[in-house]
Amino acid sequence: MKILSGFRIVMDNGTYVYINSFQAKLVLAIITIVLLTSMTFGTVYYVKFSTYSATINNYKVKLEITEKQLEEEKKINQSNQEQLQSLKNSVAEAEQLIKTLKEGE
Repeated sequence: MKILSGFRIVMDNGTYVYINSFQAKLVLAIITIVLLTSMTFGTVYYVKFSTYSATINNYKVKLEITEKQLEEEKKINQSNQEQLQSLKNSVAEAEQLIKTLKEGE
């Protein structure tokens, strides 16, 4: 009887397949490489996705802040225009008063 070193795999039909230790190590090495590669790419993808997500969220926050500042500036601008119009009206009234006073002299 021949002594086999390695692994005996039982197939579905009841037969045996023998894998020697070199083949077993080769299969384990390939499986390990595939798993490590997929883990590495998964990690890289996750880091990229997280970075992009954080960048997008950062831009969203900046956009919201900018929109709020723009609204405040619009309100200030509207208020300044109202004050300017009021001053123009006051100047026109003052000029009219000056004309009236000069005509009355």
